[in-house]
Amino acid sequence: MDQKEVTAEVQRILQDPKTIIKEMSMTRSLNGTTDVEIKATTFAPKPMLNAIDERVRQVVDGKLARFAASAKTGELYEWNKWMKLIPPLEFPPGWKVRIVPPCTGALVRFKVLHRTGDISVYLDGYGDLGHYGTKEEGGQEWVKNILQGQEPPDTDAEPYWEIYPVEGDTHRCGLQQTEELIRVIQEELDRQNN
Repeated sequence: MDQKEVTAEVQRILQDPKTIIKEMSMTRSLNGTTDVEIKATTFAPKPMLNAIDERVRQVVDGKLARFAASAKTGELYEWNKWMKLIPPLEFPPGWKVRIVPPCTGALVRFKVLHRTGDISVYLDGYGDLGHYGTKEEGGQEWVKNILQGQEPPDTDAEPYWEIYPVEGDTHRCGLQQTEELIRVIQEELDRQNN
């Protein structure tokens, strides 16, 4: 089912005022299709159950709204493509890394926690937060061997990691430059230790 079909099916079920949702689960496969399973019971509610029924509807509506927003964000940011492109990171022993939500245009965000302050890192795949390189500058060489003929993400920018603070400023490196990313973070941690 696609997102519209999921939404239509859930709305159809919820329109019956006698319906109570007992269980609902949704899964999204890597190819972008969505499967939904809804187990509902229809009965004639007693007046004392009306308030419970309304609260259940509010909870389900909230879950559906979050699901719909997440699905739309996933489409806009092409999460299925990026899952294949973002390289693994090998953190050194002893690092405490907090994964944080990818807000304000970042695809990925994390913080390396330190006793003197956090080092913030994000991945910008679309040049929404800054500039690192463009297609015209050869900036999409990073994608050639990774996707093996698949359509690349819809971006003119070269994806980059941004690290802050690094000597009171920022430092950027390309998506595939993970050794540089880890080295620069470690150097900043060492600098903060002194």
